[in-house]
Amino acid sequence: MVLLGWLKKHDTSTNQARSVVTICMSILVCSVGTNATYGAIPFRYDFNWRPFQITDHALVGHSLLSRIPDDPDIPVSATLELVPYLSHRKAIYMFPYPFVKNERYAKNSSPLQPAFVMIDSSDVAVQRMQENQREEFLKSTRMVVQHPEYKVLESQDGFVLLQRALQSPE
Repeated sequence: MVLLGWLKKHDTSTNQARSVVTICMSILVCSVGTNATYGAIPFRYDFNWRPFQITDHALVGHSLLSRIPDDPDIPVSATLELVPYLSHRKAIYMFPYPFVKNERYAKNSSPLQPAFVMIDSSDVAVQRMQENQREEFLKSTRMVVQHPEYKVLESQDGFVLLQRALQSPE
């Protein structure tokens, strides 16, 4: 569109106009050719649709996520792949934070305790982690599942949904 607007304003019979058109067409051809060869777009010659299919595991995850109230004021903690589905909240923590402190978060004030925790501990999710993080992740998961303030609402296909138990009035 920009090229068409530029061509309307300038004399297209000049060498400058021909050069601009040649350069723009070269960029366009190179861009399309590069994306078709190396890009992650459906036009790639060997594009693999398999990673973009909705799996049974994803359906289970969405089902469990729907059990978390949609109120943005309710703080939640979730594993990396689940955070985008809960990102409209005012307070969202990437699991294992706030349960496990580290240097990055040491400067922050005390975080809100999440009302819900959603963990994907399936083999696929754990295998995507760096090897040195796997054991720590599983240890943190066991700690939260066994935590007296949280109860497991549902556990299915590697997903664990926990809710913070309401404290009884004294």
